[in-house]
Amino acid sequence: MKKRIWIVLFVIAVFAVFSSQTVNAGEEHGKKYKGEKGKHACYEKSGIHRGGYIHAYIGMYKEHGKELGLSQEQIDKMAAIDKECDAACNKLSEEVEAAESALDALVKNDVIDMKAVEEKIKEAHDLRGKLEIAHFALLSKAQQILTPEQREKCRKFCEKKTGKEWPMVH
Repeated sequence: MKKRIWIVLFVIAVFAVFSSQTVNAGEEHGKKYKGEKGKHACYEKSGIHRGGYIHAYIGMYKEHGKELGLSQEQIDKMAAIDKECDAACNKLSEEVEAAESALDALVKNDVIDMKAVEEKIKEAHDLRGKLEIAHFALLSKAQQILTPEQREKCRKFCEKKTGKEWPMVH
């Protein structure tokens, strides 16, 4: 009986940590994104904190294209990456949210199936990892389009916009 109580407490603690990370990520950025057109869902749905900087970097062509000295070809390529970012982030964020909802349902059962809970936690972690990898892959694509001087200017604009230096760490 004590073992079962400890297992239940462990699952509740894990769930509480995941829930607070997701909520805090959205509040930290002062934004709530729900997959609206032109918005990214990764903050609220997935708790990805580096995503804000990456989205800001990729989106710099919109606000600062002239100051960055971007050519029309660079602007077009950045716009394509931005669109790809919207699609990838929102899709993966929805998958994370679905995994979290399934986990919520599993831990509300009278008898907790630890194997199912463990699998669902691993799935949610895996999806968050895929989302963060997608962010960095898209950032890398964007960086390759810019010259070293443009990258430096873009980095400074992002730091000013997000209030955080790069690289962002935990």
